[in-house]
Amino acid sequence: MRDLYRKNHRLYLRYAVVNHTGAGYVPIRPVAWFLEGIRAQQSLIPAGERQLGEKLARSVRADAATVVGVVDADQAAMVLAGGQGWGWLVLEETKPASPDTVAVLRLQFAADSKGEVGALLVLQPTAAPEWPVPGPR
Repeated sequence: MRDLYRKNHRLYLRYAVVNHTGAGYVPIRPVAWFLEGIRAQQSLIPAGERQLGEKLARSVRADAATVVGVVDADQAAMVLAGGQGWGWLVLEETKPASPDTVAVLRLQFAADSKGEVGALLVLQPTAAPEWPVPGPR
């Protein structure tokens, strides 16, 4: 995840797809879920507004998942071996309204030769700035 903004109950995400394999990768429009009843090896609160690393992401367990509507999206048509591509998406922010807990968003992309390609993003209840972010005056 490179950028995250919130406005009018929508999440605007810009992300990079980094290809560490020896073959090209064709990303697709990701599918998204908010995970509920989260458990992990360590607290996710300090990870707010960030993507979890692979090791911590593998330890996350959820009781349920709610599909999130993808309003719009675009991504690189092909990510060459050893390269990277950019993508963005707009999601409906439909996570359960809990003012004191973080939310975990799961993004799932097309699988590659090694298996699933996805990301877990930790979102604090109100930490992402409204867009456009006001600058210094």
